[in-house]
Amino acid sequence: MKASPAKIAFDYRPQDSATGVSQSTATQLLPSYEPHNGALNKTQLNQLKKSSPKAKGGTMRSSLFECEGA
Repeated sequence: MKASPAKIAFDYRPQDSATGVSQSTATQLLPSYEPHNGALNKTQLNQLKKSSPKAKGGTMRSSLFECEGA
């Protein structure tokens, strides 16, 4: 038996409008993705860090990645 996909956390509108969609429209149009395989390994993480743009001055206040040894 296949598990149902997680629901998106927002309020559906009773009918489609310029500012929102009904649940039936969202179900038809929004993609459903399979769960990922877990955390990135060290090689994948290093590839992402290497390919991401470098900061141009300033101070890093937060990061999407856990900084080891920082």
